[in-house]
Amino acid sequence: MVKNLIFLALFSLILVLSLSDVSSLFSSRSYLKRCLKNCAKAKVSALTCFEKCAPKRVPKEENPQALNDETTNTPAKPVDPVSDNLIWASYRDQLFSFFRRGGSTKGLQLLRKPIESKWDVEKEQLSTICNRIPFWGAEYKYNLKTSVFQEYGKFLNNINVSTTGGSLSAQDEKRLAELKAQVKEIEDRMAQQDEECIARYNALYGSRPNPRYTLEEFKKSRCRYSTMDEFNLITLRNDIFQLNGKTADSYADIKTALKNFNDAETYDWTETFSSSLAKFKSNIQNEVLDPFEIAVAKTALSKAETTTNVEWKWTEVDNNKESKSNSFVSVDGRAQAFSFSTSKDDFRLSIKATSHSVISVTPSTSWFTKSILSKYNDPKYMKNKTLRFFGESGSFPMIVKKLYVLYRPSVSLQLTTEDAQQIKVLATNGKSMSIGPFEIKSKSIKVTPVEGKDNLVNVQFSGIEQPAVVATENDLLP
Repeated sequence: MVKNLIFLALFSLILVLSLSDVSSLFSSRSYLKRCLKNCAKAKVSALTCFEKCAPKRVPKEENPQALNDETTNTPAKPVDPVSDNLIWASYRDQLFSFFRRGGSTKGLQLLRKPIESKWDVEKEQLSTICNRIPFWGAEYKYNLKTSVFQEYGKFLNNINVSTTGGSLSAQDEKRLAELKAQVKEIEDRMAQQDEECIARYNALYGSRPNPRYTLEEFKKSRCRYSTMDEFNLITLRNDIFQLNGKTADSYADIKTALKNFNDAETYDWTETFSSSLAKFKSNIQNEVLDPFEIAVAKTALSKAETTTNVEWKWTEVDNNKESKSNSFVSVDGRAQAFSFSTSKDDFRLSIKATSHSVISVTPSTSWFTKSILSKYNDPKYMKNKTLRFFGESGSFPMIVKKLYVLYRPSVSLQLTTEDAQQIKVLATNGKSMSIGPFEIKSKSIKVTPVEGKDNLVNVQFSGIEQPAVVATENDLLP
C-alpha cells in the first residue's frame, strides 16, 4: 500500500511537470487511480502497475479532439461507466435466455471456470462432476466436504424403517434368485455383443477421417440385439417387480433402495444418447454444427439493471449487484471487482462458439431412487429430526440434471483504450485472468481500433479449444 502511494505521488508530480492543461492532468490522474486500484486488487506489484499504467502523453497538435474541445469550449459529456457486476448479471440473463429459449431459468448456474468435457473417453469424469452438490446461488460452486451419494446414503439411513411386515416365501425367494440370474445372463450376452460390435466398427471405420457411420448409427443398423433377448429381459424384470410387490411390508421401497445403495460398487451417472457428449463430438467432426452467439450492449444492460431473478430466489449476497461475487472479471479463479471507464452506451460484449449442446444427465437407477426423497421427506420418518437435507440451507439442496457445453468459444469486447490497457496489464502479470468463464491468454489478445471512435478499441480473444461445460441446470430437491 505504501509503495502504491509513493508511486502515485511521483507519477502525479511527473504529470504536473509534463502536462500543460488542467483537464489533461485530472483525466490522467483519474485513469491512474483506476488502473492502480485494479492492479492492487489483483495483487500486482506497484512498480509493474506504474510501468504498465503510465499514459503516453499526446502532443496537442497531434490530438484533433483536444483542439476541437478547446475551440468549441463544449463541456465534456458526463460518463455513466458500466459496472462489472452489471455485466455479469446481463451475461447471465443472455446466456439463460439462449439456452432456455424463453423457458424457465429455475436452477441454472454459471461457471467461472469451464470444465473441459472428456467423459466420452474418461467415463469416470461424468460421475465426478455430477456427484458434486452445488451451493444455492446463480454461480456454480460446490460443496467440497460431501457429495450426492454421501447425502443420499445419509438420507436413506436416517429413515426409521419398520422391521415388521411380510416377507417372501422360500419358494418365492428361490424363484426371485432364478429370475435375477436369467436377467444377468441376458445382460452379459448383450454386453458381449456390444464389445464385438465396437471391434467391428473400429476395424471398418476406426482409421477413416470421415466414417460413413457414427458408432451409434453402426450399432443400430448392424449390431441389433436379439429381439427375443429384449423381449425376455422386459418379461423377467416385470416378474421380478411382481414378486417384490408380494411383500406386505409398507417400507419395501426404502429397504430395496437401501439394499441397492449398499450393494453398489460405483455411484455412476448416465447421459441420454440423444444428447451425449460422444454424439456432440461426432457431429462436430462431421460439421453438423449448432452455433452459439450472445451479445450484451446497452439494452441488455438496462434490462438487467431493472430486473431481478424472481423464479429462483438466491441469497441476498447473490442478488446484490454491488457484490464482488457477481464480478464479471476473475483473477486466479476468484471474482475480482474491476473499475471500468467504458460507458454503458459504448460497452459491447459478444460471445460466440462454433457449436453448443445441452446434455441431460441422471444418477444410475442401480443405486439412486429419486422418488424416495420426496416420499420420506417428513420428520415423522426421520431418526434424527434435526438434520436438514433440502432447501437453501440444506446439505442436499439440488443435483445436476443438464450440462451446457460450448465448443471453441471466442470473446469480443468494445472498451475504452484505458480499460483495454488495464486488462492487458492483468493478463500479462503471470496470473490467470478470466472474462466471464473464459480465461485470457496474453498471447491470444488482439486489440483493434473502432472505426470513428478514437477512444474505443475491440479486444478479442479465444477460449478453450475443447468442448467445455459453461453452465449447469439443477433439479431442486426433493
